[in-house]
Amino acid sequence: MRTGAAPGFDEAGSDVRAAVRRAAAELRELGGWSTGEEVDEAFVEWFLPKKDEMIDLIGQFAEVYEDVGDGLRAISHNVATVDWGLADDLKIEDLPLYTWPPKEGS
Repeated sequence: MRTGAAPGFDEAGSDVRAAVRRAAAELRELGGWSTGEEVDEAFVEWFLPKKDEMIDLIGQFAEVYEDVGDGLRAISHNVATVDWGLADDLKIEDLPLYTWPPKEGS
């Protein structure tokens, strides 16, 4: 039985990953334009180096959905297994500080 939001993020992540694969394939096919105009040449010169960067970034976007699903599962597990007696003694200073992007070695 499906419970919680994590499976929904898994499904969305799968769908997003498939869309990203299609978009990356389309981006890879772009290029090789014949240019004769200065404006066209300027665009091609600007675009081509960014093409690989765009493919990488849209791939990272797809991974976010899977990461959210994993995080929701971890939170659910932690809430279910925490010793709530110990939690009463926690102070805000004891809690980890999460930052994005993660620091090297985190």
